[in-house]
Parts: sequence; C-alpha cells; structure tokens
Amino acid sequence: GEMQQFSDDSANITPAATTVKVTMAELLGLFSEARSVVIRGDEIVQGTLPKELDAEATEVRRILNGWGGTHFLHHTTEGTQVTLVRAQGAAQKERWWLHVVLATATLLTTTIAGAYFLDRSPLAMRWLDLGAFWLPIPVGIHPSELPAGLLFSVPLMVILLGHELGHYLVARRWGMNVSPPYFIPAPNWINFIGTFGAFIRLRSVVFNRTVLLDVRAGGPIAGFLLSIPAALLRQG
Repeated sequence: GEMQQFSDDSANITPAATTVKVTMAELLGLFSEARSVVIRGDEIVQGTLPKELDAEATEVRRILNGWGGTHFLHHTTEGTQVTLVRAQGAAQKERWWLHVVLATATLLTTTIAGAYFLDRSPLAMRWLDLGAFWLPIPVGIHPSELPAGLLFSVPLMVILLGHELGHYLVARRWGMNVSPPYFIPAPNWINFIGTFGAFIRLRSVVFNRTVLLDVRAGGPIAGFLLSIPAALLRQG
C-alpha cells in the first residue's frame, strides 16, 4: 500500500558532518519501506526501520551517520521512522561583497536617521517638483553632523545583526543551507529609522517542526538579549 505520511514531532535529530558517505543501496537496505525525493537541491529520504531492528545498533548508526547530512527519528508502533536530508552538489558560493555593501549602506542610512533624531542636518537636500508631489534629493553631506547619529545606528545595527545571526547560527547548527544576513537600507524620508531591517535566506527544506521552532526562536532571543544592554546604556 501507499506509505503513510511521516510525523515530524520528534526532537531526536542528529546533524552529521562526515566525508564518508554511504551508498543509496546500503541506506535503503535498512528500511522495510522507503521513498526518496529531491526538493530545492536537498535529497530527502524517508523510511521505516523493521520492528526488530534497533535504531541504536552500531551498524544502523554507522549508515545513518554516513549519510552526511541531517536525520531524525520518530518512534511508532509500526517501527522507527527515519527522515534524512542532505544537500546535492557543491554548496553555493556566497556573495560576501553584497552583504558588506548592504551592511555599510544600512549603517550610513541609520546614522543619518539618528543624526536627524538629534536635530542635526547631515544632508543638504533639494526638493524636486514632480507635479503631484515633491521628491527630496540629497545633493550634499555634512560629515561633521554624522557622528552624533552613531548613538542611534550602532546599537540598532548590533541588535539587527544579533537577531539575524541567531537565526543563522541555529540553522547552521542543524546543518541547513542558509545565507548570511542581508541588510536593507532605506532613506530616512521613506523609513524614519533608515532601514527596513534585515533577513536571511533559508535555502534548505524545513523538514521538522522542532528545527523550525529552533531557527525561528533563535533570532528574537538573540535580539532581545542584545537590546537589554542597549537600553541600559541609553538610560545611562
């Protein structure tokens, strides 16, 4: 009959980094029934171990760990259900220059916004008449007015970076393919704090609710912890 949909509520998850990878035939030989699919560059195998086969047996662990990706176990009355995920092919090269450019631009736009909060004039502006509305155009910058804005931009950037690194590091801990943070700069007349925030790209398939919860919670927890000293320094 058709293989049942696997549950994904197990916390018994093992990321396995190894250079010794087992063959598909060796892996499928473990299971009484199995299926394999490729989604977004991730090879995913789901199978059920026979009831008489102990998931903690040395040979089983050798094959599962030799998979080279991440796997988790879900114990049922029908046997132990196993889901294995690993990336196919070489990892995508990161465009680090783009991340640096966006982060630098966002530091500048948030610093300008912070300077305006303190009644400074960091930019020389011209207003362009477009008929239905006026568009502000920067035509110069006053460098001496910018340092004051660092009081706002530096804590904000640290909190944003910490938030995204919380997501990033937890995702990497689970062996997922994820990008470094992308910062989004914005002119202060469009967004008064000078940024639309930041995000990371999760390239891997999210195959388990426990993993999803960990990745989602990592960012807010890190951001909150970093916001406490920022708030205390501001009060001081």
